[in-house]
Amino acid sequence: MEGWPRRCFFFLILVSVGLLFLLPQGAEAPTPEEGITVRQEGRTWKVQPFIGSMSPEELYSYQEYRSTNGWAKKGASVLFFFQGEDGLYLGMIHGPTLGPSSATISFWGLPEGAYLAVKDDPDDVYWLDPPSAKFHWQWASGYTDGAILGGLNGEFTLSISPEFGPEIKEWLLVMGDPEEPRFFKLPSLTAPLWVQVRQPDPLARFTFSPAEPFVGEEVLFDASSSRSSSTILSYEWDFDGDGTFEISTPSPRITHTFFEAGEVYVTLRIRDASGRTSTATRALVVRAGGVQVLRKIKTFLPDHQTLAGHYFLVELIVEAQKDVYGLGIQEEPPLDWAVRPLENSEAGVQFNPEKGEWLFLETLPAGSRTVLRYRVDLPEGIEPSTYPFTGWAVACCPETRFPVQGDREVQVLSELPIEVAVSRLNSQGEIDLTLSNLITFEQILQAVALWREGKPVPGTDGKRIDLETMVRLVAYWLTDTPVDQPLPSR
Repeated sequence: MEGWPRRCFFFLILVSVGLLFLLPQGAEAPTPEEGITVRQEGRTWKVQPFIGSMSPEELYSYQEYRSTNGWAKKGASVLFFFQGEDGLYLGMIHGPTLGPSSATISFWGLPEGAYLAVKDDPDDVYWLDPPSAKFHWQWASGYTDGAILGGLNGEFTLSISPEFGPEIKEWLLVMGDPEEPRFFKLPSLTAPLWVQVRQPDPLARFTFSPAEPFVGEEVLFDASSSRSSSTILSYEWDFDGDGTFEISTPSPRITHTFFEAGEVYVTLRIRDASGRTSTATRALVVRAGGVQVLRKIKTFLPDHQTLAGHYFLVELIVEAQKDVYGLGIQEEPPLDWAVRPLENSEAGVQFNPEKGEWLFLETLPAGSRTVLRYRVDLPEGIEPSTYPFTGWAVACCPETRFPVQGDREVQVLSELPIEVAVSRLNSQGEIDLTLSNLITFEQILQAVALWREGKPVPGTDGKRIDLETMVRLVAYWLTDTPVDQPLPSR
């Protein structure tokens, strides 16, 4: 019994080796590579199909029981692949011989949608039931025969087993340019040919014109640059970015009109005959029907920061690309922040303080630029946070509604860094955010007094100045460096 495990081990090895010899040559699963790979008797070819917009009938060019495309070779059968606009084709042309001849080719592994795109003549026998098929041809001396299979889409591995009559001396693989094809002789007239097709996934792509349309202007979307190895059946569009495709069309071109200004995201989804899909999304800026409103916030601190109980300034810059008749702007600051306009040089603009609304009573001519300025007072005791700042503009002619662009938030702080607070001390020792980022001699004297007396610095939530901080403050003053910048290294 001691020898049994060893005898069993060698028996398994012999069985495994025997199974390898029983497998048909070339039946191993080829390495997945994109494109078309052909194998026969241990040799491998990467095949580039012919590419064109002609139909398979035009490619085969059947006239008077012959293919007249110039690829037929005397005493040879040729095999070729063609990538048309609606998918991949496999063609066969049996060339003229000295006497009557015949050929039979069996297929296994055809995709479900395979069909006969071209049949040479009615004397031939075609049996097609994917995944298998078997074709038999007979032709007279001096003539040709053949067929083209279509619908070869998706990924598949196909075996092609030939049985040629004695007049066929060569089996050729045709590649290259359709105008100047190259012919490669296959090693065997009888061994099966293994074909692996791994076609690229569909790719959705589109362009639009104009690049920055106005509200109400027709936009052309063109998805004709999208590609697929099979027929693209539908082009689906989501024009408002909500994830729902509102429009589906078989055409790659479509027009759409936007009625609100701002940035929108448009998504295209293509779907091909193999059931595969691909999506593409692009951002689109819709301009406000000939007028734009830009908000600029000035809080006197970096990054639109401020303190509760203080105020900041806002500018609304109105630029008209077309003549605008009737324009209103509504600003929506957070909570109950008080808004009051500052003196504006532009005439003909009315303000509604209850709603934060501006009304233009005069025409805005094309090319004009109007600046509205106002002040926002923050109440005491509001929570430190980042607050959104929104607003809308409405025009009548041209009709449009669009959001105000530009700065859109204000950050309320609970305290200031000591360096910033010292640079904002006024002569009364109170915080004035409108002062500059530079520490003055008078402010250094105030800081020295706070350091010596151990008193908290205003605006810092009770922080006190220690010796190291005092040294840093003096360095900012002596080097004339803004407090929001790093001190010089030398």
